Amino acid sequence: MLDWHEQVQTLSREHSQVESRLFLLTDALDEPDDGDTTWRERTADDILRYMEIHLLHHMKTEEATVFLYAKTLGLNSVVAELVVQHQRLREDLAHLQGNLIDHWQRTKIKGQQFVALLRDHIAQEETSFFPLIDN
Repeated sequence: MLDWHEQVQTLSREHSQVESRLFLLTDALDEPDDGDTTWRERTADDILRYMEIHLLHHMKTEEATVFLYAKTLGLNSVVAELVVQHQRLREDLAHLQGNLIDHWQRTKIKGQQFVALLRDHIAQEETSFFPLIDN
């Protein structure tokens, strides 16, 4: 078992890996509708599959480790907020995967919202939450 500092470092590295894919997802979502749409659809599909595996595992790990530890520090309200964000991210990811190609315009808007929420969530964990538990 990793100590808390190592666990936070591992989760931060995973955040960086997710963020790098968010740049590609943003590019795919912003791709114009004229011409060949193969690249944007394949890219978005690949990234959403990555998120389905790695992001969902990452969130489960956070919930089973650092969130539980944070509760022992009395950070229940912060943890509750992060858990709500995790649930919304799970729901949004499932929705995006189910509608990727058939409803591109809706997926594009929902995808942009997903990217914004995930970026905000990662920033909150990195700047507010992790410093509280990694002392």
